[in-house]
Amino acid sequence: FKPIVEMRASHSDISYEAAELIMQRNMCETETGFVWRSDPRLNMPSSMYLSSDQVNAFISQINCPTLLIYASDGPIKEYPVIEGRVELLRNVEVQALTGGHHLHMTEPASVREKIVNYLNNNILE
Repeated sequence: FKPIVEMRASHSDISYEAAELIMQRNMCETETGFVWRSDPRLNMPSSMYLSSDQVNAFISQINCPTLLIYASDGPIKEYPVIEGRVELLRNVEVQALTGGHHLHMTEPASVREKIVNYLNNNILE
């Protein structure tokens, strides 16, 4: 199991500990070794596509207070269209944290702090 975790950590931007959590969740030991058990559809093209106009219409109808925490080195960098979509949210607070795709695993204390502060200042008043 350890070599699998080391390989996962060395081929991504996550720590050994975060890789270990992912592997514990997704690997299953069998009589013949380890098997990956996540849903294979995660790597397939989506069966439902929305046009850009449909996505924008959907987002613009969100009225509730919204907290968006994004990783500075995560997918948001790869998709510049996201910034325009964030602007469609009526009541949004945007917080950037240094990190990658698995920000919640690599920086859990920072993510928790942002959420708790947001709830205390906006929701639980």
